[in-house]
Amino acid sequence: MRPAAPSLALLATLCALASPAPARAWTEANVEAVTAHVDVDENGSALVGLVLTVHIHGGWLEGLDLEGLDPDIALIADKPPSAVSVDDPNQKWSLTARPRDDGGLRLSFPRRASPRRGRIRISLAYTTNLSGRGAQPIEDERVRISWSLPGWRSGLESVVVALTTPAGASAGPEMSEGANAADEITEHDGGAVTTHVFRRLHLPRTIPWTVSVELPAEVMAPALRGPQMIRPDRAAGLGDGEPGSPVIPFIFLALPLLAALGSRLSFDAAARRRGLVPRPVIPGPGWLAVPAMLGLGALAHRAAIDQPAVTLALLAAGTALSLQRTPVRLQGPVASALGPVAPDHVRAARRAGRWAHVLGSPLLDITTFGGAALFFALAAAAVTFGEGAQGLPPATVGMLFLILLPFALATRWHLPKTDGAKLLELRALACSLGDIGPAALSLSWAPDGARLCIAPSCPPEGLLRYELVMVDSPTLGGFESVLGLLIVTEDGSEAEGRASRLDLGEARDDGQGRRTRLVHLAHLGPEVTAPLRRLNCAINSERAVAAPAADESLSVAA
Repeated sequence: MRPAAPSLALLATLCALASPAPARAWTEANVEAVTAHVDVDENGSALVGLVLTVHIHGGWLEGLDLEGLDPDIALIADKPPSAVSVDDPNQKWSLTARPRDDGGLRLSFPRRASPRRGRIRISLAYTTNLSGRGAQPIEDERVRISWSLPGWRSGLESVVVALTTPAGASAGPEMSEGANAADEITEHDGGAVTTHVFRRLHLPRTIPWTVSVELPAEVMAPALRGPQMIRPDRAAGLGDGEPGSPVIPFIFLALPLLAALGSRLSFDAAARRRGLVPRPVIPGPGWLAVPAMLGLGALAHRAAIDQPAVTLALLAAGTALSLQRTPVRLQGPVASALGPVAPDHVRAARRAGRWAHVLGSPLLDITTFGGAALFFALAAAAVTFGEGAQGLPPATVGMLFLILLPFALATRWHLPKTDGAKLLELRALACSLGDIGPAALSLSWAPDGARLCIAPSCPPEGLLRYELVMVDSPTLGGFESVLGLLIVTEDGSEAEGRASRLDLGEARDDGQGRRTRLVHLAHLGPEVTAPLRRLNCAINSERAVAAPAADESLSVAA
C-alpha cells in the first residue's frame, strides 16, 4: 500500500489551481450621451431628471462620480436611481446615489451585481432651487431662467435638454459655447406650461453648456421679479461697452445710412466734374445731408425696437435724401480758346475708360465691379446684423434694403460721358469720316471738352471756325450723346450772312463781336459725313440751301 501523504499533496495542488482568483478592480467606461429634463415652477424650484448613456469598454462598473451638478442637490426618496441595458431592456441593475461633500454625486453598484461590457442607461432625479442662481430678473420686466449641464471628462455625442417653465417663455440668448436655439417648443396643461427642447450633436470634453429661456415676470413669484427695470436710453452710450448697450442695432442702422450719404456726395461731385448741376429729390446742399442723415440714424436707432413704424419712416426719409434726379447743364458748348491734344491726353482717357468698369464715377455705383461688391457686402452685413440684433422688428430689417437703393439709382448711366470718353469718340470719328469737302480736320482741346475742328480751304470772310462737339441730350433717366456742329462767325460778316440764310438756328452773341450757332447733326457715326459735306459746301458757297430736317439731321441742298 502506497503512502497517503504524496497523494494528498497532489490533490491539494490541483484544487488550488482550479479555484477562481479574486477579480481585479479595473474598469474602462465613459458617458456618451446625456438627456436632461428640467421642470421649473414659479418659485424657481426645479425637478431635474438625468438620463446617462454609459459605454463600458471593459471590466465591471462599480461606481460613477458626477461632478459639477447643482450645488443644492436633494435626492427624491420615492424615485431611486436605476440602470438598464441598452441592448436588453430586461436586464436591470440596482444602484445607490450619495451626495458628496464637494457638491458632486456618487453612484454605486453592488460589488457582485455590477454591469460589465456594453452600454447601459442610468436614470436619476433630484430637486434644486434656481432662485438667485439660475433665475434672474432682466429688463423689460422679464425673468431669465437658465440651467447648466456640467462639462464631462470625455466628449458627449448627443445632448438633449428639455426646459419646462410657466407659459409665455421664449428662448434666451446664448449663455455659453454652442447653439442655443430651441428646435422644439410645446405647450402642456392647456397652455399653462411651455417646454423648450435644446439639442446638440456634440459637446466637447470639459465644456459646460448653459441653456436659458425668458418669460414675463408676472408668471413668476414676486421674490424672483426684482425691482422694476428702467430701460437705458438707446440714444446714449453708443458703443460705450456698457452692459445692455445696443451697439449692434446702431451699426445696423448707421452703416446703410452712411453708404447712402456717400452715394449722394459721390454723385454730386461726379456731376459737377462734368459741368452739370445736381438735382437731388429733396433739394438742399450736399453738406446739409451729412447732419441730416446722422440725425435720422440716431432717431431710427432710438425707435428701432419699440416703434417700428417710426423707424420705417425715418429710414425712408434717409433714402429720399440720397436719391437724385437727372442733373442739368446750365450752358452748352461755346466758342473758347483751343489748345492741342497731347498724346498724354489720349493715354489718360484710355486708362480712365478701362478703370471706369472697376471704380466708376460716382464711386458707389452698382454697375461697376467695385460698387457691386460694396453693395452686396452691405446687403450681407445687413442680414448678419439683422439676425444678431435682439428684438429688432422684421419690418425694420427689410427697410435696410431700401437704404441701398442709391447704389442703383445714382450710377454713371445717369450722367453724361466724361471728357475723356468724348475725346476718344471724336478721335475715332475723325478717322472714320469720309470726304467732307475742301477742309482739314484737327483735334483740339477746349475748357469744356474736346473739339474736332474743321478748317475750310477757302473760308468766306468772317468765318472764324466750325467745330464738331459732343452734345449731351437729356433723356429719361440719363443722357444721350449726339454730334453737334459749332459755327463761329464775326457779327456782320459775309459768313454770318450766309449762316443766317441757311436758317441754322438762333445765334448767340458772346459780347465780343462773335456769333455762335450750334447745329445738332445726328447720333455719332460715319453717317454724318454726307450732311456735314453739304453744310461745309453751303457755308463756303453763295447758293441757297434748305433748313435742317425735323429729325435733327441736317439736309442741305447743293
